[in-house]
Amino acid sequence: MPVVTLTKSNSVVKDCRLDSQNPTINDNGSTIGLGNSSGVIRRTQLFFDLGLIPNNAIINSAVLNFNINAGPSVPLTADVYPLTADWVETAPTWNSPTSYDSTRKVSSPIAAGTGTRTIDVKALVQDMVDGLYPNRGFLIKSADESVLGTGVGFDSFNSAGIPPTLTIDYTIPTTGKKQVEVIAVANASGASATTYSPTIPVSAQPGDLIAVLLTSGSNTAVTASAGWTKQYEVISGSNTESLFAKIIGSGEAAPVFSSSVARTWNATSMVFRNAKSVLTTSRQAITSGVSYTPSPSGASVSSTKSLYVLLNTAAGGTTFTPPLSYIELQDTAAGLWQHEIAYRYMHDKLTQTGAEMTSAASVSTNGFSGLIVLEPLTNNPPTITLTSPTDNLSLAEGSTFPIAGEASDADNGNVVTVKYKINNGTARAIASGVSDGSSPLSFAKTLTYSNKRLWDGAVDVTGADLAENVDHVLTVWAEDDQGGKSEEVTRKFRVIWNRPPTISGENGDLGIMEEPPSVEYTVTDPETNPFTITEKINGEVIRTFAGVAGQQETITIPHELWIRLEPGVQHALTIEASDDQGMMSTRTYTLTRFVDKIVFSMDYATMSPETKDFFTTDVAAKRLLLTPSWDLPPGAVLQVEVCNNAYDEDPSWEDATIVVKLNRAHLFANETKTADKWGINFRVRIEKGTATQPVYLKGIGGAFD
Repeated sequence: MPVVTLTKSNSVVKDCRLDSQNPTINDNGSTIGLGNSSGVIRRTQLFFDLGLIPNNAIINSAVLNFNINAGPSVPLTADVYPLTADWVETAPTWNSPTSYDSTRKVSSPIAAGTGTRTIDVKALVQDMVDGLYPNRGFLIKSADESVLGTGVGFDSFNSAGIPPTLTIDYTIPTTGKKQVEVIAVANASGASATTYSPTIPVSAQPGDLIAVLLTSGSNTAVTASAGWTKQYEVISGSNTESLFAKIIGSGEAAPVFSSSVARTWNATSMVFRNAKSVLTTSRQAITSGVSYTPSPSGASVSSTKSLYVLLNTAAGGTTFTPPLSYIELQDTAAGLWQHEIAYRYMHDKLTQTGAEMTSAASVSTNGFSGLIVLEPLTNNPPTITLTSPTDNLSLAEGSTFPIAGEASDADNGNVVTVKYKINNGTARAIASGVSDGSSPLSFAKTLTYSNKRLWDGAVDVTGADLAENVDHVLTVWAEDDQGGKSEEVTRKFRVIWNRPPTISGENGDLGIMEEPPSVEYTVTDPETNPFTITEKINGEVIRTFAGVAGQQETITIPHELWIRLEPGVQHALTIEASDDQGMMSTRTYTLTRFVDKIVFSMDYATMSPETKDFFTTDVAAKRLLLTPSWDLPPGAVLQVEVCNNAYDEDPSWEDATIVVKLNRAHLFANETKTADKWGINFRVRIEKGTATQPVYLKGIGGAFD
């Protein structure tokens, strides 16, 4: 199990700090961090190129290591998220951060104090090398950024201290590989001759791709045995470099390379396993230089999970330093020439710039720089789409449970089988077919829930009673006969031995209300059990009664409860329906009572319809004294109106606001009526206005003559 530690010395890395105190400033100095220090919140963006890790490797462990130089005073939890966009180290700021996936993260406790700390990022790195998430790096931030004293500072890549590293332990899978494996490299040289036949490395197996790099101090073209493909050839001055490749078969004979003139042969043979093809090549001659790049303009391919291989050769007496994120396979002499072979895995990346592929020679010299890009030979795993069932179904006695969808396999001729299981039970086949590489395989099966189990016809597919009120899981996947397997698609479901009553409508917010609401609803019971309905406001019972299935009911908040509801806060109006088996359902509506005025009237005709009476007088009242008990803060608006002909259709209302404020009697101006009797009434209106304190009306008394 190889272990690789990615550092700023061997990998392309970048980091920056996002600082709420400087929201428009990019900070990629010597210290990065996270957490809350005196109200200043910091986050860190961190990137390690994964070119040293094989595509789709099995990640046994991946540990982010960093050195805290300014530790938190209290412990905290660090959350690590995958970034979802490319970024330049000098660009992100607090106001303009790089986007990240907030649904995918790993968390790790960070102890208080300074020193080295680690975060397990195995899950995220596995997703990145699998291609589920392109590697754009990590966002690291505190799980609770509101907690003071959690500020952490740690050495950045620009620090003279201990910069971050990422240590990865991986294994290459034995089946379903999606990476080209580098098996062997061997140098050889031959005496001056017109032909040369290097031996095939003993580690090579049928199906491996063999690449042979040839250099010589001759300016003549090279040919090869039948079946070998010349990938490129560069003639510069008196020197020539050639690259040939072939997928070898069983009992493959050593190749024979020929030239029209005698030459001294220098060769490096490379063995690559699980290589499907050479996607592209680049090459150029280097004249008296120290920068070796196969293509100043870079290279690009259309296939992910490729392997970029650099082939640098120079006159003897020099060595090479490979570019960051490249594994140097060799840097040794092949006869009179120095051959450097370096490679990297691309994962989801499709391009490399010239700078990213540049090796540095130790001395300025003549030579060649080449590139080959290899595509892995993969068995594409099947894919599956599940169209039914939907998630979170509830199954009652007699319910059907349909399983349907399509499976596809891009590899023509693969036998694809769709399987399913319930919970961790026996895997069972739904359908099977041979893929033509494009047409999907449809599948469908209907199970039935009965007697606490799921049945496929007469076959019990669960083997045990399914518990009530817990999630059960249907898992569906597809397998091919080459060892490929699709992702497992799951659906949760529950079974119901007895279902609760059903209340019509949906939970919701009735909004801000000045008057008591009335909500209509109906209740039914799936098993037709008797049920009881209870209506409540803030948990206080309004009424309880035996329900009638399907009958329309209306819940109304009584006046005496309504006026006790505190204004400006949310209240809960609930309907509960319980059957005689103990199952209950609830419908909840929220509302907020709004009060910005108090209106009060001695309107007995409305308030006491049984009396339909005001203060009746024998003759027209001359004076009325009102003595209210209230608290009116500054800014409140008051209006008091009175009349002595209250029984008239249109009473003569007179403004008594000022005299009531002065605690004096009002002298009526009206002396007429249209009704058959005289009566006194008054009405009071208090509006909050600009008052900042509560308004209280406790009561009102008075006298008249």
